[in-house]
Amino acid sequence: MEANQKEKIDFYNSSTKLTYFAILIGGILATFLSYKFDKVGSFEPATIIMFQSISMLLMLAVIPLSLKYYKKACGDISALPHEEKVPTLLKAFTIRILANTIVLLLLNIVFLFTKDTSIFLCEVISLIVILFFCKPTHLAEEDLIEEEVIIEDEPAEEETNVQSDPEEEAAPKSESEEEPNSSASTEESKGE
Repeated sequence: MEANQKEKIDFYNSSTKLTYFAILIGGILATFLSYKFDKVGSFEPATIIMFQSISMLLMLAVIPLSLKYYKKACGDISALPHEEKVPTLLKAFTIRILANTIVLLLLNIVFLFTKDTSIFLCEVISLIVILFFCKPTHLAEEDLIEEEVIIEDEPAEEETNVQSDPEEEAAPKSESEEEPNSSASTEESKGE
């Protein structure tokens, strides 16, 4: 494997791990601090409900879409040229974790203004998604090696005009070779 590819893999492993832990720790701290601060500002109840609804709907849309995008990107990785695999995985990881982080930050801001427990629970859900579903996978060199698929051509069966042996035709058939009609007739005789 090229040294350049090994450097890309090392960069991917270190940067994704660093990004993951920085976002996870920052998200936990932001959630904790937003819980400890007093309510910021006062808004009309209709405005608060609108902010809550938008943030919850955004969370419900972004989480599955970001995870689906990452799964699709990882599924399509085998079709890419060897040089583009690591940058594609890095891009997919970045999009997945940043989308969920933006949702978490939006939920933190809305919680600071509303102090509603349902938004706090949404923050916890978003943290759980980042903790368990956005965890970076360790990429090894063996993961990117293209496997060669060797398809052996089977020799074509030639049609021959050789007549079959009369002894094979006269041999008794085993139970598995019996005709399907004979099993149906035995079932009919059992039923009578």
